[in-house]
Amino acid sequence: MNPPPAPPPHWFLGYNWLIESNSINRLLSSVGLAVEKGATEITLCLNSSGGTTDQAFYAYEILRAMPVMLTTFNLGYVQSAAMLLFMAGAKRLAVPHAQFLMHATTRGVTVPMDDHDLTFGSASVRSDDERSASIIAERTGKDIATVRKWFSGQKLRSTEFAHANNIITVAPVPFQLPAGSQFVQLAAN
Repeated sequence: MNPPPAPPPHWFLGYNWLIESNSINRLLSSVGLAVEKGATEITLCLNSSGGTTDQAFYAYEILRAMPVMLTTFNLGYVQSAAMLLFMAGAKRLAVPHAQFLMHATTRGVTVPMDDHDLTFGSASVRSDDERSASIIAERTGKDIATVRKWFSGQKLRSTEFAHANNIITVAPVPFQLPAGSQFVQLAAN
């Protein structure tokens, strides 16, 4: 009797969700499973309009610490907090018609707030903006002032812009799954 075939060393994980605790937990569990099963490379296929920054910062740090070659691949949109997931990749790719959106941190207010709450909330937003800008600057090799300019105006950015500014590390390419690779579409529920 032959042993079962070894799982492929390169896994592709599809993330087509908002960034929130359930979807990030599913993502990080799947990455952990891939590593446990012997993956040496993971490509995170992203299409996300963003979500909560606290979850994005957490996922960024965990993804950067994983003992695998991580490639992130924009298959449509990488917006807002999803930029932090995207920037975790050592290699960052995008399909030719993908788009990127960076903007200043926003927070919804659902309860009455006093002066203390407003002061703390404002400081928290500024802190998240600084952390986001620092990560993007570090990963792209751009200065903080340049990255802060990208945050203004909520402008969609093309793959040409992304390539010229080292948001993606190579020119836009079509997405292809190599024969025999493992693809897992993550479900957030």
